[in-house]
Amino acid sequence: MNRFLLTPVKNEGHLLGAFLDHHACLFDKIIIADQGSSDGTWEIAASHPKVVAIRNANVAYNENMRRQLLLQEARKLDPSALLVGLDADEFMLVHEAKWAALCKKWVTEFSNHSIEFPWMCLAPKGVEWFALRNTFCRPCDGGHLLEMAFHQPRVPLGPESYFCDEICILHLNLLWPRRQQMKTWWYAAVEANSFGSVSIDTRRMYQRSGRGDFPNRQRVPSQYQPRVAAILAQVDLCDTWDTWHKEQVMDILQGDSAGKLKSAPIWDYPWQLEMAAVGRECHTSPSLFGTLVDYWIASTMKVRQRFVVRLVDAVLRRLSNSFSVKVKLGDVIG
Repeated sequence: MNRFLLTPVKNEGHLLGAFLDHHACLFDKIIIADQGSSDGTWEIAASHPKVVAIRNANVAYNENMRRQLLLQEARKLDPSALLVGLDADEFMLVHEAKWAALCKKWVTEFSNHSIEFPWMCLAPKGVEWFALRNTFCRPCDGGHLLEMAFHQPRVPLGPESYFCDEICILHLNLLWPRRQQMKTWWYAAVEANSFGSVSIDTRRMYQRSGRGDFPNRQRVPSQYQPRVAAILAQVDLCDTWDTWHKEQVMDILQGDSAGKLKSAPIWDYPWQLEMAAVGRECHTSPSLFGTLVDYWIASTMKVRQRFVVRLVDAVLRRLSNSFSVKVKLGDVIG
């Protein structure tokens, strides 16, 4: 039984080498789909002995296309291979022997399932994490890959799912607060540009994600601390605002003559000054409504379950739905 890891990348040179070395002993092939990286990502991937590197020629972000591209390459190599989908900032924490035994069990007992793992998001200082969950594995062929504009499942889904708590997926996104916040603004900009607005529920989710504001933090258990420390020693922890997400937000703002982004939750960053500094014109400015909604979310985040807060959120939800299409998302961000 072959085990394939499927990973889409774009400018992940600061951590891709560590990602590939970490997972090389767990998978027969690591399939990397690179979307026009300019920081050496392609060269790192193509030079690794376990990697099958393919080009994602799509210029714009397209969740369906990148997942389909990876899946097609995997099925071409081996139609019945076990598949795992990870982003480059996610590291599977499991010993090799345990992983082999679990894979054998799933192929035998859960062949038509999709497998969920705990998704442990490491807090910025690297000593605490908080738990989410996500679907990462498809043991056999078949299943269906959902078509979603954003946050598509990593692998084809079966009619049932199975949760395995014997594996952790370590998510490093919050180690780079600026990169993560910029990515969150990019998600919001793309969604506002595509659908007309971002719903109150999604705005709350993005604010929590961008700031790492989750209440169930716990100290990383002692049995995981050496492995977490070893991973952190291998990645470049230098943080920056200057990512490809930032460039794409500026592209959207420059073309936003209709003002779709005026109420989007992106205006904590000085986009107009930033674009003027590089000779680009920003056609949109923040609206009073969007500013007030963002202030409301920030000031009520810790008490969002109170009746009055939920009531006001319901009113804002109806206002949003009255003039735009509601954005439909999954429960978690990638």
